[in-house]
Amino acid sequence: MGTVIPKHALSYIDQSLFSHIIKRNTGATAALLDWNGMGKNKQKILEMLGTTDLEVIKL
Repeated sequence: MGTVIPKHALSYIDQSLFSHIIKRNTGATAALLDWNGMGKNKQKILEMLGTTDLEVIKL
């Protein structure tokens, strides 16, 4: 399982929502990122993912 976040919603992700998503996906071992589809939000999302133990996979 996992959470799909559409490109148009990435700018609304804040630490609170990110924490909620992580808590809902406790069994996850990796984050799959549509690298070209993330636009200007790449750095923000990568910084948030950097606070987790998730493997980041760029697609």
